[in-house]
Amino acid sequence: MLNYIKSEFYRNINTKGNYIFLFGSIAFVIFINVALGLFAQSQVNFLYGNTKYSLSSFYTYMGLLILISIYLVSLIFGQEFKNSTLKNSIAFGISRSEIYLGKFLVEVVICTINLILISSAYVIAAYVMLEDSGIVYLKDFIHAIVACFPLLLVSMTAAHVFTSYLIMRV
Repeated sequence: MLNYIKSEFYRNINTKGNYIFLFGSIAFVIFINVALGLFAQSQVNFLYGNTKYSLSSFYTYMGLLILISIYLVSLIFGQEFKNSTLKNSIAFGISRSEIYLGKFLVEVVICTINLILISSAYVIAAYVMLEDSGIVYLKDFIHAIVACFPLLLVSMTAAHVFTSYLIMRV
């Protein structure tokens, strides 16, 4: 099973889709903070030009994790029929449970890395572009990310089960 997980990591690290998603998401969260910073500089009484608003708005929209996990699962499963890798894996003698668990573990690791990198880029952009409201809001942000990690796992599991069901039926 370890060889299968290694091959899944290799296959997913060497695809452009993961990098396009990651850098696109990082560019988007940087754009959000740049836009808030520009509005805060152009208007005198702009109430939302601080890290309190920026960080709290990021973790209040954690429902987007469900949509992001569906996209990431489709990225990982999307290349299965391109080179007949699923048929090759089954023909090689890898059981369906090993395929299922191997893909799921790879998805969780890739999604966790993406969450950490995107959240870090968001925090750095917020502190560079906006007025600092204090360390309390950064602590709340980190607590919210940690508290929403089970939601990420549940959404990854649901998307993985749904996608596996559709692919295994074919």
